[in-house]
Amino acid sequence: MTFLSDYEVNLGPFIVLACLNGLYAVELPNVNSAGEFVRCFQLMFKRFLQGYTEGGASAICEAFARYVARKGGEVLTNAEVAKILVESGKVKGVELKDGSKFESDLVISTTGVKETVFKLVGRDHFPKEYVKKVEEIKHSLTAVCLRIALDEKVTDRPLFWGFHRGT
Repeated sequence: MTFLSDYEVNLGPFIVLACLNGLYAVELPNVNSAGEFVRCFQLMFKRFLQGYTEGGASAICEAFARYVARKGGEVLTNAEVAKILVESGKVKGVELKDGSKFESDLVISTTGVKETVFKLVGRDHFPKEYVKKVEEIKHSLTAVCLRIALDEKVTDRPLFWGFHRGT
């Protein structure tokens, strides 16, 4: 039961605001801070902070790969990391699922802190207080954007959003 459930109101604007909140925070409106939502909403219009990367999202990864190559590095694709190697409290590299090992004194993990601490590195390499904080982290929602190219026009709408109303 919410405050609005006591009144007959058009929920359309609230649904739009909830969707925008999801874009900014990747979280449900009842979990996210209203102040943070308002700040993000204001910034979006003040600075026009929305859009798509020219060339799609992969253009960002490709730019990083070019930079790494210019600096003498190599980016491997389809190479899943099984373990981040640690010796004497210091990172030494990574081991891939296929058993290959790569030495490095710096590893950047993008899998998320829980996956990194518990599966890739191991909790034994961290202070107990830090492990406890990581255990208490709650994951946010997941956002998915799907773009489909069709041979025929299916709507006159310039933008279509779909929402899941189930549990």
